Amino acid sequence: MTWSLLGILLFSGVTKEEKLNGSSYIEDWENAELHAKSHPYNTSGHFTPDISSNQAHSGSYSVRSYVPNAADGGDYRSEIRHKGGWGEPTPIDWKHPYNTVRTFSAWIYLPEGHLSPANEASVFQWKNFKDPGCDVGFPAFSIREKNGQWEYNLKHDGDTACTTSVETLSGIIDNSLTTGQWHHFQIEIFYNYTAAGYLKLYYAEGDTVDVDTNLVFDYQGPTGYNDQQGPYAKWGYYISAWKNKSRRAADSKVKGLEMYLDDVGILEGSISK
Repeated sequence: MTWSLLGILLFSGVTKEEKLNGSSYIEDWENAELHAKSHPYNTSGHFTPDISSNQAHSGSYSVRSYVPNAADGGDYRSEIRHKGGWGEPTPIDWKHPYNTVRTFSAWIYLPEGHLSPANEASVFQWKNFKDPGCDVGFPAFSIREKNGQWEYNLKHDGDTACTTSVETLSGIIDNSLTTGQWHHFQIEIFYNYTAAGYLKLYYAEGDTVDVDTNLVFDYQGPTGYNDQQGPYAKWGYYISAWKNKSRRAADSKVKGLEMYLDDVGILEGSISK
């Protein structure tokens, strides 16, 4: 069962408001006002994401994430995230509660002729907030685009002291990503910074492969950090290296990074167990 079908089964016959109050939420952007105060997603970046009819996986609309590569600097992010924490409305507790499972899913489209950066460009982050007095905010899990590949990176630390170093696992999801195509990502995470934690990453290119059958990273062990507040999910481009003009120059052939996001979902619980 794909996430899209799961969403239909979960939400058939319910109103938008009931979806917001439930334990699951899938946004297809068909009736979305992304910048409205009542919408459950927020945006970040100088070039903020917005609703677009250029591409759509289902229906007629998606969200466009675009970051230009300006030689004299510029921005480095164009993201959406679940609201909360700043007095904003949220469909689900925006922070992933400890010792619980959440599943995140989205479809990503890369336009024809898209050039990948030499620097890492995150497209998904399971991001931790810093605790007071702690100075590290690495995403505990991320999916990245780099040199024509999809990659994953997982960081964890079970120490109670402020994190100064983290254990890291990384690998390749797809070593030859296709442009002009939709890519389906599904991430199931049991947030637990002991050996009891786990993370399952599923990936499929196009609609011909059931994403639930294509497990590309199956990890058992600590997830997240012991000294930081609960993670939250972000989708869209974040290119940390582009904060630095000299590092940005390595991507001089990349005029900008553009992608589209559709059927962005969050489920309280597991679909694999």
